[in-house]
Amino acid sequence: FIIPYVRFRQDASSGQPVVLDADAVMDGRILQIIRSGFLHGRLIVPRFVLDDLQAKVDSSSNADRHRAQRGLDCLEQMQKAPDVQISIHDTSIADESEVLHSRLIETTRVLGARLMTVDENLAKVAKIQGLDVLNIHELDDALKPTIAVGERIRIALVRTGKEDHQAVGYLPDGTMIVVNHAIAKMGSTVDAIVISTLQTTSGTMVFSELYKPS
Repeated sequence: FIIPYVRFRQDASSGQPVVLDADAVMDGRILQIIRSGFLHGRLIVPRFVLDDLQAKVDSSSNADRHRAQRGLDCLEQMQKAPDVQISIHDTSIADESEVLHSRLIETTRVLGARLMTVDENLAKVAKIQGLDVLNIHELDDALKPTIAVGERIRIALVRTGKEDHQAVGYLPDGTMIVVNHAIAKMGSTVDAIVISTLQTTSGTMVFSELYKPS
């Protein structure tokens, strides 16, 4: 499971290797991304990332423990998967007192790899330093369908909106759909016509009206 640095270079013929940080591992979607065929190359988990995951498993925070355990389970699944190349890398970086982000960036550079993360700050710093970064959140955003004004959508209304007459539903990707004058349809599935969209810090909000056949 542990292979030396020289082997990373040799195995990279199938694709530039990818260094995973703890957040990417805990995200839990890496195996599906690999199997989709959109990503190739050996996956590399630095030893200090594995140590970080193991430390989080013993955290006093329930959320940290749950995410870290999911990460370790994901690593185990990938290790057993015959179609996934994954290795633990014992880094040779001398200064272990460096912050985790610095060690990740330096390890990625030394291995001639790409860095996969969901940490926005780490992604920005790595890109500034010339590394190729695979941000899972950016991939997720890129795959969300674009909703255009005038489009007809079918949506289940699950709660009331900000205004008394509004009802709200959600697309599978989490996009909020606000349907005007639909409060009487609460709890049912309706057809709606998009009249406007609003980009917010938490995503896209879509405003619509009930579809009325002509």
